[in-house]
Amino acid sequence: MNIENFADNGSTVHLQIINSNYWTITFNKGIIMELTEREEQILKNVTDFAAGKDFELNPDENVVKRVVKGLARNEENKGKQYCPCRLVTGNPEMDDKIVCPCVFHEQEIAERGMCHCQLYVKG
Repeated sequence: MNIENFADNGSTVHLQIINSNYWTITFNKGIIMELTEREEQILKNVTDFAAGKDFELNPDENVVKRVVKGLARNEENKGKQYCPCRLVTGNPEMDDKIVCPCVFHEQEIAERGMCHCQLYVKG
C-alpha cells in the first residue's frame, strides 16, 4: 500500500506500509529544519549514543532532524521517545522495544546499512 501526501512547503512525501510494524517514508524535497531546545538535547543524546559504535548518525541533516522531531513529538504525546517510524501498539512490553534506540537498530544496520528510521547508518 502506498500513500502520497503533499506538504505545505511543496515537498512530496511517500509513505509505504509494509506491515503493521514496518513502514518507510521518503521525502523528495526537504529543507533544513530548526530545532527546539528539547530537540537539540535529543539530537545531542542520539549523537552521543553513536560515539564509539560501528555506526554513526545519518549524514543527511534533514533525515536526522525529522527523526529527532518525531522522537520529541512522541515523548510529548506518548511519554517516551518511541521511534517515529514504528507504530506504538499500547502494549508496554512490545512498545518498550521501539524506544529509541530500538532493540532492532543493530541488526537492521548490519543487514541493511541503516536502522529502520534511517537515523543511524553503518560507519
